[in-house]
Amino acid sequence: MKQKRIIAVLLSLAVMFLFTSSAFADVNFGNDDGSGFKPGTDDNGWAIQTDSGGNVWDGYGYDLEGLRITIYDAEDETKVFNTLDITGEPTIAAVSGMCYFADGTELIPKTTWLSSAYVGNTYSALDSTSIAKYRQTVSSRVKSSGYHAEYVESLSSIDIISESNTSNYEAIKSFLGDRAFVENCLQTIFPRLKYEDFADGKYKIAFEPIAYFRYDGLNWALTATECALLNHYDKVTYSAAWNSTNNLRALVGTLTHSELPRAAFLQATDLGVSVYSPSDNDYYNGNSKYNSDECIIRCMGIGIIGAEPPPEEDLPDGEEIAEYHTDTYVYTSFTFYNNKDKDYYGYKFSIYDSDGNLPLISSKATYLGDGEYGSPYTDTYMMPTSYVSVYEWDEANDKYKLVKRVKDGDTVGTGARVNYSVKSTAGRTLASGTVNVSCPSHEEAMGYFKWHTPTTAQDVIITITSPDGAFKDKDKQTVSSIVINAKIAKVEEKTPPDPKVTDARPSWWKNYGTSSIEKNISSYAPKEDITELSWTEWVYDWGQDSWSTSTGSYEYYGCYYEYQTATGRWREKKIQRAVYIDGAYEVTYTVRLSADMTVSPSPYCYTATGSDGAWKMKSGYGINISVTTDVDGDISYCTNAQKVNVLFPEFNFNRQSTAKYNRLLEKVGSEFQFKVNPYSTYNDRTHFTPIWYPDNTPYRIYAEVFDVWCPAGQLSIRLVDDSIRIKGNVYDDWHIAPTNP
Repeated sequence: MKQKRIIAVLLSLAVMFLFTSSAFADVNFGNDDGSGFKPGTDDNGWAIQTDSGGNVWDGYGYDLEGLRITIYDAEDETKVFNTLDITGEPTIAAVSGMCYFADGTELIPKTTWLSSAYVGNTYSALDSTSIAKYRQTVSSRVKSSGYHAEYVESLSSIDIISESNTSNYEAIKSFLGDRAFVENCLQTIFPRLKYEDFADGKYKIAFEPIAYFRYDGLNWALTATECALLNHYDKVTYSAAWNSTNNLRALVGTLTHSELPRAAFLQATDLGVSVYSPSDNDYYNGNSKYNSDECIIRCMGIGIIGAEPPPEEDLPDGEEIAEYHTDTYVYTSFTFYNNKDKDYYGYKFSIYDSDGNLPLISSKATYLGDGEYGSPYTDTYMMPTSYVSVYEWDEANDKYKLVKRVKDGDTVGTGARVNYSVKSTAGRTLASGTVNVSCPSHEEAMGYFKWHTPTTAQDVIITITSPDGAFKDKDKQTVSSIVINAKIAKVEEKTPPDPKVTDARPSWWKNYGTSSIEKNISSYAPKEDITELSWTEWVYDWGQDSWSTSTGSYEYYGCYYEYQTATGRWREKKIQRAVYIDGAYEVTYTVRLSADMTVSPSPYCYTATGSDGAWKMKSGYGINISVTTDVDGDISYCTNAQKVNVLFPEFNFNRQSTAKYNRLLEKVGSEFQFKVNPYSTYNDRTHFTPIWYPDNTPYRIYAEVFDVWCPAGQLSIRLVDDSIRIKGNVYDDWHIAPTNP
């Protein structure tokens, strides 16, 4: 038990240390003035009772407050470590009888309370089923012993919850600011967590102010969210005893419904928690000094610390900008300039010609007499497994020199060396390497490299250098290096809410036509379809043939090695002279993208009629989707489609600013489909049509296929499907009739 206790302390200390990092200078956090605090009574007020029976009051110089800390993965917004409480009040550790909320030994953060597995939105529901679930969820998680908060002395100097809520922001932000402290502590206490991950935005930290107070003769340790949950629980459970003077807000003064919730709230939606922007209905009985339980639960009592975005700066001359998405394979290209007096060649050697044929060693014509030759010809081709001796001209010695013996698929030459690195703005290396570029003397060539973007949105710096040449920048000027400032943006899904049978058609809804969608909508893909891209590379001519008047045949200039089955050995077969690097020419490579989308009623919509391309179904049922993509051409230089985004007609294809929802499809086998819908009874990969959708109206689906990368850039294509028409709604399939007696 002692060892476990030590580990628990180290873990909580590690999280406290993380909380002090200056990497999290992007503070999503506001606070506001509350009402004047009144101390209350021995049984109901901002005080705690120690085990010896004495009360400790805030008015006597103690800060009966703390912070609840939760670390989240910035990408998928899931919890990373256990939620922990820290406090600057040493008395808290000596109080054994503290009431609080927990799941077993795990403290509960606001985001967990708001999840559908806990209270979801049942706190605002009126039906008896939701109220029963709410009461059960809240009451089952009340604990009366075992509470622990880690004592952090430096926290005692910070006024987290003040009587007028005026001094919190700068003090808390300053508390988060010691980078050296967090680096040292991570190294000695929790080395598997890397400071760079926080600085690069891999994690974010949520903090919730905690108040320690007396309520109904008991000590409590609660966040603002939990105060509102408890007060609402008392209201729906003990409706006869709960009244304007006998409730948490009335008995504990203004602490729980003014000072505490206003100590921290979000200025931008994050982690699924909305912004605090109260209406008249969000105040307690219309009094603007107090917030309602529903408002506090929904959006108050939380702040979030994230990686600070880099400052916006003007790019120096010669720098370029690129845009990519997170967690994606991409190509970055550049223009190499060979400013040397030598050729650089380095390419995959192929025995086959551009038509896919093997080299013709000899083609002997039939002798027609009188020194004439004609058809038919006897052709001899080189074997695919043959090795070829490759020579290049040696200027110093005025002759050809052997480069190497190669076979199909081997690399010939080294090419010009080009070094690249991809780094975060904090200096962390995300990718690096060397690529070789073929290029004749004083010519230009396109070079490229493939890499994988980070999983978090951020800016990165791509630097490209070469000891063998120079580069051409975006203005076609010769420069010694290329610097590309790349923005890595996150492709996010804002999942549509659970559709309700009570949903009504919004006043802003409009039925957009297909042409209007195709011309005007673009979310992540380029505004115009890009279905074909081409680029050129230098390739060297490595052989010749010639007509031999002495033999009446074409002869391949070179020597090669052919495997002799009888002897089990390779044997050199000389023809006339060696293959040599002669000249360079440009070869064009091309890739093309095509895609197809099929939308159909869910298999659980048994009343749908029609077939692919012409369906009729009732609104309220789900639809399924299949998007297939194909990349052809020089596909070894191209990624497959990596993302498909879908927009829906009930949200005006995200043209309406107050209702923007989308679904990112998931690759299932050879096609993209909806992810499993959490609201589907059958765990179907479906999207539910709104019950209000008008009859005899096409239910158009818009999809954009993108992040198909090749050296020449990104391919993308947009698709529209209007094969489904709505006729009736799900209620039309219900039939109510008396049973047989």
